[in-house]
Amino acid sequence: EDAAQVVGDGRVAQVLNFPILPISLVLSSGAVPYDPDLSTLEIFPPFRLEANVAGANFQLVESGSDADFRALNARDADAQAAPRNLFKQRYLETTGKAGDLKISEVIDGDPVIVGEVFVHRRL
Repeated sequence: EDAAQVVGDGRVAQVLNFPILPISLVLSSGAVPYDPDLSTLEIFPPFRLEANVAGANFQLVESGSDADFRALNARDADAQAAPRNLFKQRYLETTGKAGDLKISEVIDGDPVIVGEVFVHRRL
């Protein structure tokens, strides 16, 4: 719900804030529950990287496929051919309040991040 207000329905976002500078970077993508395991999210395009500088938004990159986005990141052919990323939710707080935590692990997809654990905090 919160991400939808910023990046649109059916999308998730990572926000990087720079506290000393008036800059935020927002990386967003589509996400849907992965059937048959609804505790897993499948991440899909379009992928967008946007910058918010002093209140003005600028789209830096939009990519229509996993392979294209990985190519933009100078990834090799194996990474570009990898399947979509799957994030298994390991822990989820559901109060709906700022500060809620979600811990997820990449269980398939980009070989560089498979096995990585991400901790997200609701803004």
